[in-house]
Amino acid sequence: MQIYLISLKNDNFRREVLENQFPRTFSNFKIIDAINGREANAGEYFNNIRKFFKKTNRLLTPSEVGCTLSHLKALNSFLESNDKYALILEDDIQGNDQDILDILNIMDSVRNLDGVFIFGGQEGFDFNKYILGKPFQIKKSNYMYYEVSKFSQRFILRTCCYVVNREIAQYILSIHEDCLRNADAWSTILELSSYRMYYANYLRHPVDLTDSTIERERESFYEYKFLKRIYKQGILWKIFNKIYNEFYRLILLILGFKNIFKEK
Repeated sequence: MQIYLISLKNDNFRREVLENQFPRTFSNFKIIDAINGREANAGEYFNNIRKFFKKTNRLLTPSEVGCTLSHLKALNSFLESNDKYALILEDDIQGNDQDILDILNIMDSVRNLDGVFIFGGQEGFDFNKYILGKPFQIKKSNYMYYEVSKFSQRFILRTCCYVVNREIAQYILSIHEDCLRNADAWSTILELSSYRMYYANYLRHPVDLTDSTIERERESFYEYKFLKRIYKQGILWKIFNKIYNEFYRLILLILGFKNIFKEK
């Protein structure tokens, strides 16, 4: 399984940080030079976001476009290889060599991956209690992972660390070919398919996002729209949404699903 690291070409600082975090495995990372969406001209940006805007009446930020295109670039690179699986990492990931070895060992034990496997990166969200999954113990090991419930998939965000096989990679590429969208819109990407989502909490994402360009752009793009939505839908929408989430969470707990982060 090849490990792909998505990183801006001139961001030597982040690569040095990662080399210190992963001294044994970093040399095996295949660097994918990230696409900087902020450097696209107006025509390129428009062509990339017009279908998404038509479908959702919402804009993708330039950095979101660059992020998605960078992941598509990594997936295409993977499909040019003969590898069965690809581990895709972003250069702000946090972890150590043992985390990488654990991920490789888990994937060695998974015979036929029928979905995307997320390996962490959900820190800092206030809705993690809604992320529930069915636990699986790998035989003759201490490794455990979860099959994320369909309900919970919409609470899984970020693309900082995940594994796909060749079939899933081709499927993701086809989804974005039809309409470029956020790379981390996992629930939307998977909702019309039979593919599943799996989760094991090994690698981490920074909680402090002050240095994140994509987060700054999202705040400036979406702040007004979020307030407008709250104003339009009102307090009743917020109450209904809260009740809906709590109801499904309770049902899943009764059915034996576990809160992934509480268990971990």
